[in-house]
Amino acid sequence: MREIKRVLCPIDFSEHSIRAYRYALSIASHYKAKLLLQHVVELWRYLSADFSATPTLLTEFCDTLCEKAEEQLQQLVKTYPYDGVETERIMQQGVAAECTLDLAQAQKADLIVMGHTAGEDLIGWCWGRSRNESCERLRARC
Repeated sequence: MREIKRVLCPIDFSEHSIRAYRYALSIASHYKAKLLLQHVVELWRYLSADFSATPTLLTEFCDTLCEKAEEQLQQLVKTYPYDGVETERIMQQGVAAECTLDLAQAQKADLIVMGHTAGEDLIGWCWGRSRNESCERLRARC
């Protein structure tokens, strides 16, 4: 049987990613693995950020997004407690697929558990193909 020590679960707070998180908790519990819960703030999704009046306003905007996401991560961990699973919350800014690949490599993740929503909204329709290719790369590297 393969040994799994670290499970990475990228989350965007969608229904699919929350289901993936619950599944990742179960896997981490079964293997007595550490769970890395990752959220990436993708500024490109906020078109208004490009039009900030000053660099200070952009920094404040980014800080607010990160603070809200951190609160959501904390709430998620409280909502779905799992005894015996060590969970590390990781917040990053960038492109989700790149950050996830980099984190998986840096943390030597044995498994990535993630939800998939490409194609269900306008962004998924426009970017679904690149998301699918990113997912294939993720599977290939682990």
